[in-house]
Amino acid sequence: MAENTVKAASFDVKKLLKDNTMLLILVAVMVLFQILTGALFAPSNVNNIILQNSYVLVLAAGMLLCILTGGNIDLSVGSVVCLVGAIAGKLIVDAHLPIGLSIVICLFIGTLIGAWHGAFIAYLHIPPFITTLSGMLLWRGVALIVLDGLTISPFPQKYLNLFSSYIPEVFFPELAAAALDEGPAAEAAAAKLASMTMTVTMVV
Repeated sequence: MAENTVKAASFDVKKLLKDNTMLLILVAVMVLFQILTGALFAPSNVNNIILQNSYVLVLAAGMLLCILTGGNIDLSVGSVVCLVGAIAGKLIVDAHLPIGLSIVICLFIGTLIGAWHGAFIAYLHIPPFITTLSGMLLWRGVALIVLDGLTISPFPQKYLNLFSSYIPEVFFPELAAAALDEGPAAEAAAAKLASMTMTVTMVV
């Protein structure tokens, strides 16, 4: 009986390791670089990683839906984002349209492109890989035409504030005081929390 229990536990551990190999490798790499640099998990570095890769997380969420619902992959997401961003710049900076209206137009265009791809896949039975690969090349070219090879700037500050803002530092001492007892340890924790500014980034 005891031998069977040991074998079952051993089997579960092996299965766990097999099912989470990539996650374990990622954790190992992160721990290694933290040991080598001592700054990988520093608040400022984590903040920079989130800011620089927030759009990748949003695109990955959409890609995950494609993979989960049909085992497919959308190769055109980057080009579509490029095109929609270019149109947003043209509308907001060059045409001076209201920010809300420009965002609605961009969301409509992105939805229309997705429906276009979906029609080819669902009704013409073209493989998703081929459809989105051609879309990647097509929309990247359209974005180049829209931008004429130039960058667009500056965006209004009101527009930028929609996607990057800060939680004021004044909140942290109050949170620490509420969570910890009074004393030197609580004061030190409150001061440490107050020195860390958390950034909340939202990307459409």
